[in-house]
Amino acid sequence: MQKGGNPFNPSLPISQEIPGFKTSPQLSDKIHCVAFVMDSSTVDVLPEKVLERIKSLQTRLNQKGVPQVVLLTKIDKVCPIITEESVSRVFYSPIIQEVVDRVSQIMGLPRAHILPLKNYESEMELDDNVSTLALMTLQHVLRFADDYIHVQLS
Repeated sequence: MQKGGNPFNPSLPISQEIPGFKTSPQLSDKIHCVAFVMDSSTVDVLPEKVLERIKSLQTRLNQKGVPQVVLLTKIDKVCPIITEESVSRVFYSPIIQEVVDRVSQIMGLPRAHILPLKNYESEMELDDNVSTLALMTLQHVLRFADDYIHVQLS
């Protein structure tokens, strides 16, 4: 259910005929940041149709000035030396830097908008290094959203 109790149907395009559509939304009703989630091990095999849809969405987001980030997941799958102990060194890995560069090119976004993450997968307990990277990523996303709000208010 959408805000206001209206059912959301993702297969229908957004239009003014949809119940609850706001022609003049308040800032609180707008998207403040879009996070694309990409598996770092499948970056090179994204289907063309998916890329076309992403590019179409990006065009609309750019027109509205909405910031975009990419959460680059499963970095330990493309760089086996990334372990729980070494995840804090992710930004120094040439392999991860190469994947970030490719995603930056594919998405047309600055490298600073591509945020690597290691997924919790088989760990039985939380790991401070993995959690720290995830929290740093969340902090970056929130800063992008906060910047958008400040621009909208000025």
